[in-house]
Amino acid sequence: MYYKITKIMLASLFLSLGISSVKAQVVQKIGDKPFIVSPSAVFELESKTKGFLPPRMSTLERDAIVSPATGLTIYNSTSNSLEVNEGTTLVPAWNSVKAFLPLAGGIMTGDIKGLNLTLNNNAATNSTTIGGGTTTGDITLGGTAAQSINIGTGAGVKTVTLGSSNSSSSTSIQSGTGALSLTPGTTGVTLIGNSAGTGTITLGSSNTTQTVNIGTGTGSSTVNIATASGNNFVLIGGSLGASGTSIQSGSGGLQLNPGNTGTTLIGSSMGQGTITLGSSSSAQTVNIGTGNGASSVNIATSSVVANSITIGGTKSLIAVGTAPLEASAAFAVNSTTKGFLPPRMTTVDRNAIVTPAAGLTIYNTSTSALEINAGTPAIPIWKGIGFSGIIYPSISNRLTDDYTLLEGDSTVLFDATAKNLTATLPSAASYKGKIYYVRKDDDSTNTLTISPSVMIAGTSVVVAVNYAKTIKVQSNGSDWVVID
Repeated sequence: MYYKITKIMLASLFLSLGISSVKAQVVQKIGDKPFIVSPSAVFELESKTKGFLPPRMSTLERDAIVSPATGLTIYNSTSNSLEVNEGTTLVPAWNSVKAFLPLAGGIMTGDIKGLNLTLNNNAATNSTTIGGGTTTGDITLGGTAAQSINIGTGAGVKTVTLGSSNSSSSTSIQSGTGALSLTPGTTGVTLIGNSAGTGTITLGSSNTTQTVNIGTGTGSSTVNIATASGNNFVLIGGSLGASGTSIQSGSGGLQLNPGNTGTTLIGSSMGQGTITLGSSSSAQTVNIGTGNGASSVNIATSSVVANSITIGGTKSLIAVGTAPLEASAAFAVNSTTKGFLPPRMTTVDRNAIVTPAAGLTIYNTSTSALEINAGTPAIPIWKGIGFSGIIYPSISNRLTDDYTLLEGDSTVLFDATAKNLTATLPSAASYKGKIYYVRKDDDSTNTLTISPSVMIAGTSVVVAVNYAKTIKVQSNGSDWVVID
């Protein structure tokens, strides 16, 4: 049961008390405790079992109110919201009370089902924080129906931060089938990651099969990855054995452009794995350094380790210079303006080659001749090739003094008629495979001694002859061996 008590302070009462003038005041209370009225209220409702029901009407009915007072309150059954006229009687402005929330202090809880929610929209300087507390919780914006959620879309300069910088914080943005779009302005930039360069940015971190698309639209896109002037390290693809990375360029081509002094590295600096250029199973053209500029193409140029380079297979045709490929040649050098330059080395360099293959060809700068190994890897025999054919070993003039044989010598004659002579052989280690013919070319009894000792039947001996005799020796890389 509701009680209504009206207290009226009449002017006659004041007159009876000798008060000359008063104003009448009516205080009304409806509900429980009818005799206890708040002194500051002109109208009070009190109940613990029933609520307050304002006038209910549609938008059409609301708009038909003549000269609605400022602050007039109704319940709009069209928008299902409590509305207040924040305008004037001449120009009413009906706003839903659930579009405005007190943000200065306090804790807001509950479910807000307004059509529009605006937080600190037009203040000159403001800070809007959602979920800025220190406790752990979930923050959800948007319901299950089709919606638009705008954060910081005004014309002013906005800084929007999602997620905390706390090391244990996690921020998840899910887009459903409609996809997630990060759209910069006309001249803006969408930054993923902070400008300080801290933390790790991962695109596509799912543990299951996933497709990560960057710049895959139909428009002409430019995708820049780590283009700053600092030292950037860009990794594409995983290091696991099952990982596969495919970079496709379309008809525009794929370009790996280093800086002015930079280097484009394909493959790890640790030398792991296999690098294959042009792995298609069908006919394919692989171009390296085919531009119009003066290009330097370096392949396995390290001088620290022995690099193995294989070009082409057993059926490949390889040409250097201009076309055409020669069907009968596995390797062809084509040019009408330049020649072929084989490896150039001294005799000492040549003899240091370990197990030179039969047919190995060099240019000997000591003998100024093109030489070929006509022997075997174990016992090489280097033969010089001149313009008119093979250069045959030379015979020296008859020497009458001691003499140290040179690398260009072959047959050396000594005349010991006047005195004993010594023929000194060079270091066997520097002349592996070299053959010398040393002859005492006179009938005197004076001796011709060969120094140092030579190997005969596996024994080191000093050879000295006092009659006409030819001694044939060859270096095995450590000793001179008599082989005649």
